Amino acid sequence: MRVTPRHRLLPLFAGALLAGIAAGIAQAEPLRLRYDVTWGGLPAADIDVEIDESDGSYHLLFDLRTRGLPRLFSGLRARAEGVGRVADGRPQAGSRYDVTYGLRRKTKTTSIRYRDGGSGTLAEKGGLDTSSHLPLAERYRYGVVDPLAVMTILRELIRRGAFATSAVVTLPVYDGKRRFDVEANAPVVETIRWDRAVLRVLSVKLLLRPIAGFNGRDAEGEDDPDDAPRPARLLLTADEQLIPVRFETSIYYLATVVAVHDLPTLRPKAMTGPKPVSTSRHP
Repeated sequence: MRVTPRHRLLPLFAGALLAGIAAGIAQAEPLRLRYDVTWGGLPAADIDVEIDESDGSYHLLFDLRTRGLPRLFSGLRARAEGVGRVADGRPQAGSRYDVTYGLRRKTKTTSIRYRDGGSGTLAEKGGLDTSSHLPLAERYRYGVVDPLAVMTILRELIRRGAFATSAVVTLPVYDGKRRFDVEANAPVVETIRWDRAVLRVLSVKLLLRPIAGFNGRDAEGEDDPDDAPRPARLLLTADEQLIPVRFETSIYYLATVVAVHDLPTLRPKAMTGPKPVSTSRHP
């Protein structure tokens, strides 16, 4: 059973969710949440999230632990941290991104640091990085977004009305090894069932399109994730907070879902009257 592509993708998806939450919530104390991950309908991982945001800066943490079959076969753990500031739709110089994977008996850290370059902000390998692969050419690392900042920026674009003039917004993402685009379609309002109540959400269709760094097997002998475009869907609360509640995609042709476990502010009032048509169901 191959697990490498999944160990790279789940932190990306989960990190995108927690980064998105931070963009719209101002709090004096860190916000702590938990997400459940399922793969093929079976439990796959738990994610603990901590978000601290003030004065336009962000400090994001997530801790992923596999369970069920993925834990039996891989024992994967991943811890990611993003610190910095976002302006003009991009992380600013001095921002950083670090993710450490523990897989079987191996531990590896991917580290990104942002600095001012001649043509904009440039993402470079940080001093904590223990991977052996070389960075992509500079042209693929200018003006990019790391996996923890991507949803922060996407949600800010929704607030600013960017989709009023463009049906699709594209964000260039770099995870320290691969460069891909996240193409986001204009959000659509939907109604979903949330336990025994209903919740209005914004549904955003996404497409993860590989650009560079998807070359079959890397210098460390690991399989790359599927290099075909990967569709996904993100659900956010249809309010001023735009809190991500669910992320859906597929890995190895099986449905993969990252869903918030419980969040008091998401508990809607009890449903009354005729039941509206539901387009999704909370796991």
